[in-house]
Amino acid sequence: MKYPGKSDLLLFSRFMKSQLLQLLPSWWVHHYRIIPLEADKVSVTIGTAQRLDLDILKNLRFFLDRAIYQQLFSKEKIEALIEEYYPEQGKLTRIFHTDSAAACEHLTD
Repeated sequence: MKYPGKSDLLLFSRFMKSQLLQLLPSWWVHHYRIIPLEADKVSVTIGTAQRLDLDILKNLRFFLDRAIYQQLFSKEKIEALIEEYYPEQGKLTRIFHTDSAAACEHLTD
């Protein structure tokens, strides 16, 4: 399997639209380290650094009600795309953990 090159990433960036980004919940993108690359009425192509297992594929197929195709990227490229297009998840996670720790502090006394 060949990894997409720089021209593939430029093409991806050019066609990245808000509708495409909204296909998957941000927490799925961060948890499974996937990113939607292309979509039409019958299928979605997901970028990933490693092949997804069958349970994840079944969940995606059910959630999106479309066929799912995978395209392999290097781990670094997937991480960079997630950070660029879904940066809010990291901020939310930090806020949640900080607030949760502060809220539960009195329970340990």
